Amino acid sequence: MKTARSAWILLASGLLSACSPADRLETDRDATLKLYYPHNETVFSPADWVSFRQLVFVTLLRRGPDGPEGWLVDEWSLSEDGHTSTYHLRENAFWHDGVPVTTDDIEYSLDLIYNPPVRAAGRRRFDLQVLDDKTFRIRYDDVRTRRSFEYDVICFPKHQLEVLDREGFWYWDFWKRPIGNGPFRYVHHIPEVMTKLAADPQYFLPGPAVDTVMIRYGGVVMMELLAGNVDVHVWASADELPKFRHNPRLDHALYGGSVSILYWNHRRPFLREAEARRALTMAIDRVSMLEARDLDEALPVLDAPIDFLYRSPPSAPIPFDPGQATRILGELGWADSDGDGVLERDGSDFRFEFLVWNKNQEDEAVFIQESLRRIGVAVEINTRIRTAVEDRLRTGDFDAAFHLGRDWEYLTLGESIEFEDPSRPSLIGYDHADLYEAVFASLYDFADDADARFDERLWEIFQRDVPVTVLGPSATAVVFDRRLRGLKPFRGFPFMDQVWIEEDTARSTDGTHGHWLDYRRRSRTGQPDRRLGVLRHPDRPHVGGREDARPPLGELVRATDLRAAAGQQRRRRP
Repeated sequence: MKTARSAWILLASGLLSACSPADRLETDRDATLKLYYPHNETVFSPADWVSFRQLVFVTLLRRGPDGPEGWLVDEWSLSEDGHTSTYHLRENAFWHDGVPVTTDDIEYSLDLIYNPPVRAAGRRRFDLQVLDDKTFRIRYDDVRTRRSFEYDVICFPKHQLEVLDREGFWYWDFWKRPIGNGPFRYVHHIPEVMTKLAADPQYFLPGPAVDTVMIRYGGVVMMELLAGNVDVHVWASADELPKFRHNPRLDHALYGGSVSILYWNHRRPFLREAEARRALTMAIDRVSMLEARDLDEALPVLDAPIDFLYRSPPSAPIPFDPGQATRILGELGWADSDGDGVLERDGSDFRFEFLVWNKNQEDEAVFIQESLRRIGVAVEINTRIRTAVEDRLRTGDFDAAFHLGRDWEYLTLGESIEFEDPSRPSLIGYDHADLYEAVFASLYDFADDADARFDERLWEIFQRDVPVTVLGPSATAVVFDRRLRGLKPFRGFPFMDQVWIEEDTARSTDGTHGHWLDYRRRSRTGQPDRRLGVLRHPDRPHVGGREDARPPLGELVRATDLRAAAGQQRRRRP
């Protein structure tokens, strides 16, 4: 519920050998922000629907450290039922050709992208009412679509596009030479090579502190970044961070992200009890799973899919304690009566099938298989294509299965979430009454601390019921040259109009290197406009009982090595 679409592209850039001497001068490190896009100058087309377009086009709102901030709109209000929003466009918002942005552009753009022949934005789930040249109202069919609409949908200049043939929408030359309403305006481009943007003097917010943006096409972003030819890599995976961590020129911060979740089928007799699921969770060393990816210092262990990059877990997670796990299962009547190493109860072995659908999951599954074997639980790993696993999850034909956390609500709550009907069963057989109440209450909670309170309630329910096991979080990282200041990647694309360049590249001395960003918004003169706060990743809470319960060092098994041999030993990092 609290997720949002985020950019999927890799950004970076470099000096352009194909440019003229004048262009080379414009790419001076002190004056220009250098970005990278892997394709070509159609980067601003909705064909990719990437947030890179926010250099030229802006959305209604954008995410800030304290919640939504107005971008194209300066005022907005929400009805008590959460379904109707009224927006007022900024009076000083202009297209880059000098024409004012009005509700005519909003109405035209929504008709363009939601109706045939274009349909670039899926099914229309709202009604638009234009009130005047600067004010419009939207009635959302589903309150869950409001945030994605406000943060994702952009409008286009009606006076420029209404004469064009909609059948050729995806191939309009306009996408290569865009006229937008954002912080940077199009200057020129060289096909398949580069696009140059310049700060727009009419931009309605304190203007960008960087005068020029150069976007290069083609090449390998990681090589360019490490070579110093690129300023920013926006969509680096957290698993890539070890490649950048020790480079003194680079820094990084985490944003976005999802969680890897192990779903248990509560309909199975051996998984029906919450304490049995707790015991299985306690048998898995989730910290070591993060260590295998070199992420144990960056990401916390979770028991619920909370917004972990922006708030600390409310309490310590379920600890790694295989001894306690064994005792819990014994209290539930499980025992190895025949000495074959597998627990039994009422004549049935504690044995189940584990569905996975990619190589990384296979590695983690083998680690889990070995961990559960040590407490007497037998696991058979079954690798299928993703669609087959999804089908079995949705039909309830599984024992345990991996899936990504971005659709945890649907898999945990079932169709009750789609039809807002608490009587509909959960897909995993979970008695989800409390969770359903918490999720839907959060949709209509518009207080400033609503997200934090929702995460606390979510954590409480998941720790009590253990409906799933959260194996580990993942995150997107922005890797950037230390000369850059002001990057602000709140759950999405960093807003480049707030970036400035300083030559002071001193490393952080407070132990937060790699997990901080200075969010001072500066004017084009380089002076701070206002302080927005500092993002610091919270210290991972102590995992209670973990050190006492840890097996001897030689017995620790590294997930990435288990494909070769389930019993292969690993050496812990000092």
